Amino acid sequence: MKILLLFPPDWLPSEPYLSLPALTSVLRPAGHKVIQKDINVEMYDMFFSRTFLEHV
Repeated sequence: MKILLLFPPDWLPSEPYLSLPALTSVLRPAGHKVIQKDINVEMYDMFFSRTFLEHV
């Protein structure tokens, strides 16, 4: 089974939320294809990118 796990934004980057890696570590050995995405990481990467900061 293909599974996409998403963690939504609005969380502090200094306090990683470990539920997605924990779930992935159980699902993959059980034979599932898992993709995990932490939207917070993508959001903060964008906010601190040179391109974004040059326009702020």
